[in-house]
Amino acid sequence: TAGWLRLSDNSTIFNEFKDPSAGPHGAHYEFLIVNGATRLLIPATGNFMVIGTAVVTPLSRGSVLINSSNPFDPPIVNPNFFNSPFDIFVMREAIRASRRFAQAPAFTDYVIKLVDTAVTDDELDTFIRNSAITVSHIVGTASMSAKGASYGVVDPDLRVKKVAGLRIVDSSIIPLVPAAHTQVATYVVGEGGSDLIKAAW
Repeated sequence: TAGWLRLSDNSTIFNEFKDPSAGPHGAHYEFLIVNGATRLLIPATGNFMVIGTAVVTPLSRGSVLINSSNPFDPPIVNPNFFNSPFDIFVMREAIRASRRFAQAPAFTDYVIKLVDTAVTDDELDTFIRNSAITVSHIVGTASMSAKGASYGVVDPDLRVKKVAGLRIVDSSIIPLVPAAHTQVATYVVGEGGSDLIKAAW
């Protein structure tokens, strides 16, 4: 089960950052009701519910760099999670919203206690940095750019710039993570890429 939510339009963070969502109804974070998928200690007995929270409009940008001249050496990958103050703010608000959700009257007879006790911004920041995990919506490592642009790895035809006969057709060409699960976007890239390849042959 998932829920898509957004910050209040008068949130103080918008004094510092432009709203990165797709529009006035676009989400900033997601609730994921899951059985596990956490770095927290899960009780050995009894029942529990995990409300995972995910920032779906992150401003932090990671990097993938060449490690050496040996193409078989692994690259240097830095996801750079929560580098932007916007992202940490959104995650704090998402956690607070998930607690309000878990403390709703409908759950009174079911939720005995919350696992974490972080309350202040500093406590929540520490909790976030120590417990956050990826949702594996990895994109942008071979980013597509506008035609003729000096940035990016592939052009709009998915051809690798300055390399003849090579295209990339996967989620790595999506420049920014969509505020959604990446599966459908990856299907679109695959279908569109296959059409481009067929047309060229």
